This record gives sequence, structure tokens and C-alpha cells, in this order.
Amino acid sequence: MNFENLSKEDSDKLIRKGITMPLLVNTSTISDLTILAGKLSDQNTFPIIFRINSIKGTGTINGEENPGGPTVISGEEMYATSTQTNELHLDSISGKHLDTSLRQELTATFNGVENELRSSERMIKVGDTITQQIPYNMMINGLDAAFTITATYKLISIKKGIAKFDIDQTSQFTMNKKGSSQVLTGKGGGHGSMTYDTKRNFPKTISRDLSFDFKMQYKGILMKSKATIVSYYFFSVVNSPAN
Repeated sequence: MNFENLSKEDSDKLIRKGITMPLLVNTSTISDLTILAGKLSDQNTFPIIFRINSIKGTGTINGEENPGGPTVISGEEMYATSTQTNELHLDSISGKHLDTSLRQELTATFNGVENELRSSERMIKVGDTITQQIPYNMMINGLDAAFTITATYKLISIKKGIAKFDIDQTSQFTMNKKGSSQVLTGKGGGHGSMTYDTKRNFPKTISRDLSFDFKMQYKGILMKSKATIVSYYFFSVVNSPAN
């Protein structure tokens, strides 16, 4: 991240706080989650428990470890209900005060992920493509965020019940704070791959390498940023023991 046309006064203020530009931030997060789905009720809904086994986040700013050190979370559970059309309602979070903004943010996130993992309702053959447009609308730390992700999956091969896809993805987003002139806009794109278990009807692995460009104009100062996100997801689907 860097500022264009930053005044010497503002630059000196940053230096006094120990901040030198451009700002280079590196982060890494490893998450281990278990999702438990219950039986379908007469109302065509079923319970879901999102269990956080462990989440560990580390990072550096301009080569120095983040002041707060690594972030470690474990043992939290989120309880929700969902319909067969994948409409999720978050009920509660263990160990945390569930305010309205947190509920909206998590619900939007999980709904977006579920929409992305939803399989096509039509039969496809090698060489065919599937395009999904996935909107995310949520509050993030008081900011109104709107994302639109367009992902195109191309079926490369099917062997022993495993389908392999190439992924092309583009993203656009805006973030703004009500009552403020601060508006952050950005766009990005990249490539990835997915392996899909045709028997379980669920992905086994997803990998992506994405790049983004951001910019924000505020009080005559232009902030520009570039980001690269590399992600790997591994899924294991098993049947729960009968009650």
C-alpha cells in the first residue's frame, strides 16, 4: 500500500508513529473447521454446527511481526439452521456476544461459500464450462461492503469418480462508511483448480492464485494498494454414525 500526493506533514506524522511507506503486509491463516449437519425436519430445515477446531493467523508489517502477535482461536461453535435451498440462518455463537453486525457478516459469508460450492443442476461433459456469479453483501467493522465474484469452471477430466476443473475468476467490490466520503473500490482476478467428488457431490480440493488492485480517495489523498492471495482448501465428507 502506498499514498500518492501525501504532504510532508502527513508523511512526518507517519514516520513519528514508526510507519514507513510503502507498507508491505504479509499474512498467513491456517484454519481447521468441522461442519456437522443434522437430520431434515418436517419443515424442510436442518441444523448445522460450525465447529472451530483451530484458527491460527500470523503476519508481518514491513518485515516486523504484528504487534499483537499471532491470532489463535479454538473451541468456538456457531449454531445455524439451513433449508434444502441453502438459505442459512445463524442462531448463536458459543463464548461470544452475538451482535447484529457479527450475525449479518457471518451469515453473508457462509451463504456465499455455500452458493459457490453448490453443484450444477445439469449434466456436463469434458470441455463444458459452468459460470457462477456470487454476491456478498455484509458489514465489516462498520463498513458496508459489497463484493461480486464471477467464477467460470471448465471440466478438464473425470477419472475414478473425481472431476477436475480449471477456474477463471474475476472480482469487483466497494467498501464505504455511512456518513463518510471514504469509498474503497477494487477489482481483481486470477486462476485456480478444483477436484470434485462426483459420488459425494462435493469438492475435495480448491486452490486459487488471485491478484487485486485497490484505490481510495479521501481528503485529497489517493491511496493505492495491490494484493495477492494464494489459498488452498481441503474437504473431507463423511457420514455421521447413526443415532
